[in-house]
Amino acid sequence: MEKTTKSIFIDSGTLYVVRGESRYKLADCKARIEVCKSVSKLPMIGGTKVDRRYLTVLVTFDNLASNIDERVSLVQFRGEALRQDGFIEELFFNRCLLMSEWDPEMKGECKFEVQCTTEEARKLINEF
Repeated sequence: MEKTTKSIFIDSGTLYVVRGESRYKLADCKARIEVCKSVSKLPMIGGTKVDRRYLTVLVTFDNLASNIDERVSLVQFRGEALRQDGFIEELFFNRCLLMSEWDPEMKGECKFEVQCTTEEARKLINEF
């Protein structure tokens, strides 16, 4: 079973693609970062076990840059989020794995998965 633990909203983000040694701006965007966990039921013990923690980044944009092709090796996301203490912190995800179909002509939204450690997920849950 998949559970969303926390949602963090970003109004000003940027999506980048890496092709070879070069990084290109793909789009200015808004995003919703969800801290998720995959949970298994343990009926003999009567509890649950967290199998893995991960982040999903749902990106919303008006249009993509036209210089994107199949040679894209990496997608990156950078955005600013408001922490609970009132400070703005820049979040950067270096390796976003596409969860929906990639279409360079698409407009609208796109969903990525970002692997994270338990400490990174805990930090996002506690500070944002």
